[in-house]
Amino acid sequence: PDITSIDCVSVTGAGGFPSTFCGTSAAAPHIAGLAALLLQCKPSLKAGEPGDNPSADRSALRNALLNTAHDLGPAGVDNIYGSGRADGLAAATSLCPAITPSPTPVGTPPAAVPFGDVDCSGTITSVDALKVLRKSVGLSVILPPWCASFLGDIDCNNVVNSVDALKLLRHVAGLSVTQTPPCPVVGSFATPTLSPSPSPTPTPTPTPTPTPTPTPTSTPIPTDTPTATPAPTDTPTPTP
Repeated sequence: PDITSIDCVSVTGAGGFPSTFCGTSAAAPHIAGLAALLLQCKPSLKAGEPGDNPSADRSALRNALLNTAHDLGPAGVDNIYGSGRADGLAAATSLCPAITPSPTPVGTPPAAVPFGDVDCSGTITSVDALKVLRKSVGLSVILPPWCASFLGDIDCNNVVNSVDALKLLRHVAGLSVTQTPPCPVVGSFATPTLSPSPSPTPTPTPTPTPTPTPTPTSTPIPTDTPTATPAPTDTPTPTP
């Protein structure tokens, strides 16, 4: 054989089947699929190209598969595995030119952004309302680089919530939107003036009052009083 491919495989997903199929019934389609992918990444090898050289094209495609295969069994080409197991990525790397990614277009910023145009596209749409709703529930909001800040607080109360999204949807539908001055009219080009957030009043920490330690009262110790010993009294003896 020239090259080896995997077999005894099963296919999952749409149109797949769990039973394995082996031998050339599996290996040959894998090699054919790899060859098709290589022709896709290097279309100049296809037949019918200007200045086409079919023999050279076939050799280039064949060599890309054989020269990048993983060697199996005895070193080098053998009669069991051929050049080895095909490696599609290695073959494409050797045959196809490196792809230079194109820079992602960033678009052109509008000349002016109306109040309520959350994504800074130049117009107010339901997409702006959706971004406000995402912001209100804590989800990420992707904005273009020229959109310096998130202008989703439509009613200028320092909170972004579903009320702001509702105001945008009313504007998109052509309904009236009530704003409280100095909050700008939705769709105007005025700069919003946000209500100042109240400064929190610090709560004084009470100073603990020390508890006086009671002075112990001394108990007087009684003084021992000596017991007087009575003096003996002389008793007269009668004369006989």
